[in-house]
This record gives sequence, structure tokens and C-alpha cells, in this order.
Amino acid sequence: APVNVANGTWNHLVWTFANGTVTTYVNGVAEATTTGVMGSVNANPGSEVWLGWRADFKPGRAYQGSLDEVRIFTNALSAADVLALANAAQSSSDCSGARGAEERGLLSVIPAFQVYPNPNQGNFTVQLTELGDYSLTVSNLLGQRVYDRPLASGSTVHTVHLLGVKPGVYWITLISEKGTQLQQLVIE
Repeated sequence: APVNVANGTWNHLVWTFANGTVTTYVNGVAEATTTGVMGSVNANPGSEVWLGWRADFKPGRAYQGSLDEVRIFTNALSAADVLALANAAQSSSDCSGARGAEERGLLSVIPAFQVYPNPNQGNFTVQLTELGDYSLTVSNLLGQRVYDRPLASGSTVHTVHLLGVKPGVYWITLISEKGTQLQQLVIE
């Protein structure tokens, strides 16, 4: 059942799926339940899970608004778990206990990696600023992954060969324990 949250404020939204039942929670309160749902969230291993739009692009079924944080759990949360998450402290000044946290800005002046040449024909080098465990993804502007690989931790230089990609603008996503960085890539 549709639940309208377009009220101009941030809302805490949770959907749980267990035993064929999907429950929609808004700000910790169960607002709708749908039964008889077949399948699983990840019906096709290796495929993408879409948030905010159905894979069949049916009109009127797109989420409208901004997403701030997304979490996917391997088990359905209880109503008490959902309420606890909805009532969790939202800023460091709201926290009652000491919780050490490293403050990071949204943009970094010094990038964690360089890509060259850029533009290119699908063959390029990724130069990391330091050794570590990284995952590299290249996605088109529709969010479809055309490349997804871990990078060998013993090197800061990695060569990428994209096969069969069309000319256009892509996003390179580099993920490490320190965070996620994006760079635009142009394929000619």
C-alpha cells in the first residue's frame, strides 16, 4: 500500500521482508503491510538491487526525494529494532555516551587516486596515493556497472581494460576502509 512521506521533512523509512510479508515503517511506526509477496530481495545473485524505482519502470512508482543513508540487513528487523533505529541520535551533540568519530568533509582537496589518460578509449591507469585494500567500480550514468574488481593491495598502479563499452561519461568509484571517492571518466 502506498505511504505518502512527501511532507517537506526528513523521514526515517524502513521496509522489512520476512515470510512473504513486507512492512513499511515511517519514523518507527508500522504504516502499511503487504502479504503474499513472493521471491527475495536478491533473487538473482550478481544482479543489482534497485532503490527508489521498480526495474520495470512503471509510471508513478518512483521514489521522489533525497536519500541520506541506506542500510541493508540480512534479517528482517523487529518492530522494536526499527523504533530504536528511528529514535537513534542524529548528531554528535545528541549522543549521550562517548563515541569517537573522525569528522570528514564531503569533498577532499587531495584525491585518493588519479586516472590517466582521461579521456581514453577504455584503457586507463588508476594511480592510488597509498597502498591498501580497494575496490574499483566503473558505472555508466544509469548506474549500471561495467567493471567491478578488487585492486591488488601490494601496488599503487593498476591498469584497467574496459571491453565493449560505448563512448560516453562514466563514474569511477574507489572504495576503501577510509571511505568512497568518485571521479568522472570519459570514454571516446
